[in-house]
Amino acid sequence: APSVAWKVNDRLAVGASLNIAAEQGSFQQTITQYTSSMGPLGPTGTGGLDLSTSSWAYGVGMTLGVLYRVNDMVTLGATYKSPIMFTPMTWQAGEQNQVNPATGNGVLGLPGQYSGHLKYPQQVALGIAIRPIRQWLISVEGQWINWHDAMNNFNIYGPWTAYQGFAPVGGLSSIALPMHWSNQWVANFGTQYDVNSWLQVRAGYTWGSNPISNDTIASNLIAPAIVENAVTVGSTQKLGMGWKLTEAYMHEFSNTNTGPAGSSPFGGPMPASATMNENSYGIQVGYDF
Repeated sequence: APSVAWKVNDRLAVGASLNIAAEQGSFQQTITQYTSSMGPLGPTGTGGLDLSTSSWAYGVGMTLGVLYRVNDMVTLGATYKSPIMFTPMTWQAGEQNQVNPATGNGVLGLPGQYSGHLKYPQQVALGIAIRPIRQWLISVEGQWINWHDAMNNFNIYGPWTAYQGFAPVGGLSSIALPMHWSNQWVANFGTQYDVNSWLQVRAGYTWGSNPISNDTIASNLIAPAIVENAVTVGSTQKLGMGWKLTEAYMHEFSNTNTGPAGSSPFGGPMPASATMNENSYGIQVGYDF
């Protein structure tokens, strides 16, 4: 990200960055409906979405920031990140069956090329950094993420045909997956302590409002980003000669969304439900010039 900064005076600094981004995406979801009678259990229909061949897309955006040093102990900051508009991802794929096996209503995709745009949302953040003592840093940040604009509907373009009662009724150039994400509020708390001249340790906690409601979880089983609480720990060691080593770990606590009865795909009687948790590990080698 090419960046430029300007120190206005001893207290105020502003900056801007050009965000150049690349993303790789693939999607696969298979749904099987089973009989609900007292007899032998067996599948009555299978469908889903199979765009599992990875595709690359590229985009650009910008970040604007300002820092204001209140005194030697307190610094205030604010940032704005614009949306990042990506080029379309494209997939060569086989048949895509989105027809309800009970009613015969839905859409069917023929083998061919499919495409879709993913958009990274605009964000606004305000923060404060406090140094009670020289070695100890505490930071608090509030963040707003405009998911409603970026993830309201995900349009997939391709050779689609609409069906009613198992009969084709017309061609479609695209279908919309109704994601209906809400805007998200995030609170970040972090601390860093310089143990000595070569070791820093860090810890943090993040809370984020769930952008996916129970009513729309059935449409988001392919992307159930529903976790709300996460903790992080990490450290950096200066190895000498300008080299340093950083380790980090993040745990996102499990969260479950359950929709109303009858919300499962293909109109089954059970509610749609998704559970999500995550663990992330990272290690980085750096060099200070």
